[in-house]
Amino acid sequence: MRVTILLACAAAIAPSVYAQTVARTFAFSQTPSSEYKYLTDSLKAVADVESVSVDETAGSVTVTADRNQIPLAEWVFDQLDKSRPVATTTGTTYPQPVPTSSGEDVVKAFCLAHAETAPDYNYMFPTVRTVVGVDRVGYASFSRVLVLRAPAAQMAAAEWLIRDLDEAEGQLRAPAIHAYPLPVDVSAREQGFVIKVFYLAHLDQPGRDGLSSAIRLVPNVYRQFSSRRQRGTIALSGPADLVEVAGWMIQDMDQPLGDERTVHTYPLPIRLPSPRPEDEVVKVFHMGAGTSDEELRDLLATIQNKVHIGTLWWDKSQKAITFRSTVQAAAQAEQLLLQVEPSRPLQNQVKVFHFGRIPPESEPSTYNDIADSIGEAATDSRTSIDAAARTLTVTAPVDRMAVADWVFQELDRSVRVRNTAVHSYPLPIPTRAGSEEVRIFYLAHARDGNDMLTALRTVAQIDRLRWSLHSSALVVRGPAERVAAADWLIHELDQPPREISEPEVHESPMTVALQDRELPSVIRVFFATRAGIPIANDMLTSIRTVADVTRLFSFTRQTGVLALSAPLERMNLAEWVFRELDQDSAARSWMAVYPIAMSRGTPWGVESQTTMVYHLARGGTRQELDDLAMAMCRATGSAEAYGGTATSTMAIRGPSATMPKSESIWKQWDQAGGH
Repeated sequence: MRVTILLACAAAIAPSVYAQTVARTFAFSQTPSSEYKYLTDSLKAVADVESVSVDETAGSVTVTADRNQIPLAEWVFDQLDKSRPVATTTGTTYPQPVPTSSGEDVVKAFCLAHAETAPDYNYMFPTVRTVVGVDRVGYASFSRVLVLRAPAAQMAAAEWLIRDLDEAEGQLRAPAIHAYPLPVDVSAREQGFVIKVFYLAHLDQPGRDGLSSAIRLVPNVYRQFSSRRQRGTIALSGPADLVEVAGWMIQDMDQPLGDERTVHTYPLPIRLPSPRPEDEVVKVFHMGAGTSDEELRDLLATIQNKVHIGTLWWDKSQKAITFRSTVQAAAQAEQLLLQVEPSRPLQNQVKVFHFGRIPPESEPSTYNDIADSIGEAATDSRTSIDAAARTLTVTAPVDRMAVADWVFQELDRSVRVRNTAVHSYPLPIPTRAGSEEVRIFYLAHARDGNDMLTALRTVAQIDRLRWSLHSSALVVRGPAERVAAADWLIHELDQPPREISEPEVHESPMTVALQDRELPSVIRVFFATRAGIPIANDMLTSIRTVADVTRLFSFTRQTGVLALSAPLERMNLAEWVFRELDQDSAARSWMAVYPIAMSRGTPWGVESQTTMVYHLARGGTRQELDDLAMAMCRATGSAEAYGGTATSTMAIRGPSATMPKSESIWKQWDQAGGH
């Protein structure tokens, strides 16, 4: 490996004050040019170096950092820049712990043994990051290597999770529950979490997606990830009592779809943190296989209109409604649902489709993609694959079979486009609430459509969509205005990589109604000049915290790109926060104040609130910034503050009358060197 070392002049000028800085150049030997950017992001995240530049012509990357950081950067580079190594069950450990202000970190590299395709591999690192809270993750998809950096206890949990999930297809028998034996601190505020992996026997991908959303909403278990590789794998972490609720829901839903209506109740009351905590119950209503999607939606609307339900979710795949509410509201909802007359059986048609244009090497996964896509577009349909005969049998209501036929003809082929292409089903599909549209988007530049799928589900609130890897196609179904919003969003995001010299904000020309009792939302895409997963995470969390925007998504592959939707007032605040964080503080200290005071309702009336972003000259560790945020919140009476370690910022929103107190704390903290 070619290595070049340059000593920076700062060390010679003041060696007692400044650490010695060196620049070292590493030559790529195995990494394809398309992966250069991901490897440089990995160096920033794991080795904690900010200055990384790539010379694509020379096939090299130059790292400028403190001399003590260079050995770790070189080790991370060597682990990622190699042809696929032999998989190890224990990983390869960096020879010495890495000191931090709060202790020591361990760095390990893992080569996955059974991630045969890029999608298999790509599900592992977000699972580890989400469930165990390991934010410092490096990856190289071409070699199937993950590099993690975390405290020893967190690393042990991450290693257990990787080994548990990295199993050969079909090796594990389902259903099964695997639990990590020790509680884990996944962040400074999330301590003593329980980690479990559930291997399911009956749920298909749409069923897992619905179950995952229900777990997130009902018991508030946010740290979870559902893998496509195993037929049914959901990994999650959270407080022990809430994980028990989630586990009960998983086992209740992981059953064959039956014909009878049943009501299941979690045996214990639960109490979640809230301004007015009270005992609540969790119930799952199984409405029976004969219930159509439209009827399920009507039942949902009936409950919402007549009963004050706290949290509710419906799953069209399992024909189930899950909710958490007070005992009284739960009893009222149960009475309403049981009074509804059972549905009449749907008049179904059966048709056999023959796969004809799919290459043999991609057959199994492509068959599943097409079957799932038909299930999303042609509601109330059932599919069965015969891989040996290369056929797909579809059972669907007569009026849905034409949709299934159209989707099959579209996806049973290889399509490569230079620019995003859109094919639309020629007729609107009538529903009880009006009508819906079906469109198929063929992507030209997105290497993995799962990011795009999650963005559409989150930002445009479309829940009927499917990614087909073989055709590089997204199948989307929904109300016309939401599908139009998805169309704009896909065209904005399906673009070739480009350099961003100034932050950019693109806005959809139309607004869209996404939530009841909420003003119409605008949709925007932010393109940042500062790339990297840690910076994107800081932007996302800061916007969510102080702008109260929950429909936003940060792209894994296109780091520095955020998509979000919100009413105009909150969106403008979110854009201001984004622009503030998309600046390199360069060891300078300053503060910025959002020029418009926001009004917020409280139990005592309407309160004027101010939003500020403090740029921290010396930055800080996760623990230090959490402590600083807590101190500011206590002093100002605010509950919204977040410190970004990668952006060296503190975003806070609170009562206008008390916000000057946060400024005093910031000045004292920065002058004291962050301690």
